[in-house]
Amino acid sequence: MKSALTRAIRRAFFTVLLGTPLFLLPCQTARAVEFFESTVFTSGQEGYAYYRIPSIVQAADGTLLAFAEGRKNDRDDSGDIDLVLRRSFDNGVSWDSMQVIWSNGQGVAGNPCPVVDQTTGKILLVSNHQTEGSTQTTIRNGTFGERTYHVQQSTDHGATWSNPTQITATDVLNPLWMAGGPNHGIQLVRGAEAGRLIIAGNHSVGVGAGYDLNRGHVIYSDDGGTTWELGAVSSYNSEVYVSETAAVERLDGSIYFSTRDQNGPSVGNRAYTISNDAGETFAAAFQIDSTAIAPVCQGSIVRYSSTDLGDSTNRIIQSYPFSGTARENLLVRSSFNEASTWNSGRVIYEGSSAYSDLVRTADNRIGVIYERDSYSTITFASFTTAWLDDDQTLKLHSTMNNTNPTTGLVFDDYNGHNGQLAGNAAPVNDATRGTVLDVAGYGNYVTYGDVLDPMNVSYTASFWFKISDTGQSQILASKGMNDSSADTGWAAVYSAVDGQVYFRANHDGVKNNQLSIGKVFGIEEFGEWHHMAVVFDQENGLIRAYLDGLGSGLTGTENGWLPHPWYQGIAFTPGTVFEATSKGGVYDELTVGFGKSTGYMDGFIDDFAVWTRALTDAEILGLYQGDAIPTDLIPGDANRDYIVDAADAKIVAQNWGALNSLMGAAAGDFNHDGKVDATDVSILAANWGNHNEGSTEGSDATATPEPSTLLSIVFGVLMLAIGRRRVSPSPR
Repeated sequence: MKSALTRAIRRAFFTVLLGTPLFLLPCQTARAVEFFESTVFTSGQEGYAYYRIPSIVQAADGTLLAFAEGRKNDRDDSGDIDLVLRRSFDNGVSWDSMQVIWSNGQGVAGNPCPVVDQTTGKILLVSNHQTEGSTQTTIRNGTFGERTYHVQQSTDHGATWSNPTQITATDVLNPLWMAGGPNHGIQLVRGAEAGRLIIAGNHSVGVGAGYDLNRGHVIYSDDGGTTWELGAVSSYNSEVYVSETAAVERLDGSIYFSTRDQNGPSVGNRAYTISNDAGETFAAAFQIDSTAIAPVCQGSIVRYSSTDLGDSTNRIIQSYPFSGTARENLLVRSSFNEASTWNSGRVIYEGSSAYSDLVRTADNRIGVIYERDSYSTITFASFTTAWLDDDQTLKLHSTMNNTNPTTGLVFDDYNGHNGQLAGNAAPVNDATRGTVLDVAGYGNYVTYGDVLDPMNVSYTASFWFKISDTGQSQILASKGMNDSSADTGWAAVYSAVDGQVYFRANHDGVKNNQLSIGKVFGIEEFGEWHHMAVVFDQENGLIRAYLDGLGSGLTGTENGWLPHPWYQGIAFTPGTVFEATSKGGVYDELTVGFGKSTGYMDGFIDDFAVWTRALTDAEILGLYQGDAIPTDLIPGDANRDYIVDAADAKIVAQNWGALNSLMGAAAGDFNHDGKVDATDVSILAANWGNHNEGSTEGSDATATPEPSTLLSIVFGVLMLAIGRRRVSPSPR
């Protein structure tokens, strides 16, 4: 029997198709969702081998301007590099054709730093010129070439541009090397210097390659970009080697500067300072921000809202790769007290991601443009503050019932984590648990890639396992630490040496600094299903482990658990970063069953899940007793807001007919068959209005949604059918 939703959609479809002119169909589907992405630049297209160094601003008329360096021949920072631009008139859903706004012969035209003068609507683009044939090394050593600031302007929201004009005010620096931003600039709106345009940058102060010669600086304009002055210049700082810098104005009129630390002694963090005089001086030396764990990489910062300008909240947003060593895990986080403290934020992309820039769009969303997938694309992501603030902590949940034997992928329902089956790992039927994953034997395992390090936040991993007694130790699940106990990361292990199951963790790669806790695993327990959970409790600064619902507690001595006497017990300093970075490749990846020829798993795994919080004793006991995933999401809940409603229907409409085995439920592919079709609509209908933990009991599964929702679905499907590129543009 057809559901009420199916019948209503069919009626609405023909009503709309026969009675509504196509030009009246809305083109807002993609923007209705909480999160969407579009590709802005694709390396290898339109005459450029690579695109790098993105920046973005919103023009006075709401147009988005996305700038980048078009690198003609290779990815090298020196060479034939042009400044390019694409504009969006629909808040980032689609982008117009590319403009080359400065082609500097065979030299460099780079480091785009756009800023909008809100008093006139004029857009200023500050950038750097570099002599043809020179490199950073030849310039820093004083042997050949120079870098200079230039400025261009547009008075028609980026449609046309003036020729570049050199800025000479910074000659007082006499730098061998200088670089603006790269980032959007800002215009001050508070205090005596309201209207001032600010560009942050960095420079070197002497001959030599050492980054201890790096300094930060500010250039500013008080006449709308016609002339520029040198402002603040930082002095030598033994703790921070200042590099690419971004700025944001605070409510009190001060300016907060966030910088990349260029291989200074405090590895793995960003740094900051303040100016209290509109950018003319720095109030203090740059200092490390220990909460901003980041590699040597550029980042961005922007003010999203301010109460003195009519908003309900004060929010500053920051973006950077969330990793102490690698350019990956692009994080966006917020401060609600003028950059004094920050929340944990949300990783918007866990793969390779590097430079980024932030913007508030005309429809009051947050936009971030960023380098992705080893610089293969520059991508624009748009999301709501609700999406950014979503505290859903279940990041991965793979039940082996979601395994697709055709593609060999273990699908996570909601977050796009796709586990790749290796070797002969395969789903099999188990009399107790149904479909499970068989990883018995060397080389048979599943990997999710280099994702979901615990970092400096609380963290829980949970899974069911059944193993045989092989006389050898077996690695059950791990993030790194699967080759040696001296590796960084964590691992859940059965040790044949002393017949115990262990949870071990290491943050610094020193074997004797390993945290470890174990519990006896008797011979009678082989061949039976057991539940294990491991926890990083950052609040209390300790690791916890659970076997069949029984935990080690705050002392590590409850329920038969004991800290390993050879190592450092269970305690760590809150805020300690746990990141697998020892060896690269699969040795640093999140895996189930992976191990060396003497440490592989001989058994089965099921229901693997990861949270970015410390589950409680009661929650983990519930996992064991009831097999219920805490805060698990409802089938059909594509946007993860704990209710199946119109927003989820719009996501299905947006992706209708899409074919992609990696989509998952976040794109409306609720049954994980690699396409969005009528089956997914039936899942949506079966759970319509459901608020609970995934059961349809107590909900009206056949309730017909509001007519507006039906029209949204139909409109979206029609728009995708007649003009998909308007909703999700193809790369050019």
